[in-house]
Amino acid sequence: MALDDGADLIILAPGVKEFGEDRGIDALIRDDPDLCVWGRGYRLDELRGAVLRVQLRKLPTIIERMRNSKYRIRQALETLSGVKLRRIVDPAGDTGAFLITIYEDPAIAKDVNHALRAEGITTHPQGVSNVRMTEWGLHLYYNVVSLVMRRSVDKLGFPWSLLENAGSEMRYEKGTCPVADGLFERSIIMSIPSCLTSEDEADIIQAFKKVLTQYCGKVSLTRAV
Repeated sequence: MALDDGADLIILAPGVKEFGEDRGIDALIRDDPDLCVWGRGYRLDELRGAVLRVQLRKLPTIIERMRNSKYRIRQALETLSGVKLRRIVDPAGDTGAFLITIYEDPAIAKDVNHALRAEGITTHPQGVSNVRMTEWGLHLYYNVVSLVMRRSVDKLGFPWSLLENAGSEMRYEKGTCPVADGLFERSIIMSIPSCLTSEDEADIIQAFKKVLTQYCGKVSLTRAV
């Protein structure tokens, strides 16, 4: 237990322990640049480690189920017009945990996303799934406050103070990577649980067919390009 006369330690400690910010008090950290830190990832205590050791035995089965569900859904979506699928760079290494679909422009992506969620393709409130990539939080570079504000990991200003970085343009606010930003705005990311049934997969596919017909024109039976 730690006691502090002010609130700074109470804000800093969870952030340092995890990934630089604490979700429950995130707004407070973002409001004060002095409280932006890089996290150390000290989250794996003995109890969590024990649970993880048991879960690791299940990992091959979990990955197999996610991959099977993802690629069955992908195979169906490949026949639909108005939607593109993210290129899988390493198919053998893909765990199947996420499905990303890409649309012609941000407006269509937003409409499709809202309609898919209205069809019930969503998750419990504490989870994040079936959202536009712009809502993917700290997975987007410009949402990492410590990166945007170039916070250091020590008093010497590392790594920003390195001579090797002297000529670098060190900016990471939104707009730094316009191609990626454009993809974020046009893309929808959906998590693929390992417990999807064939009925669940069929429901997801049918929801896409219904929504794409409404927002992207007539559903085609040819592969999207």
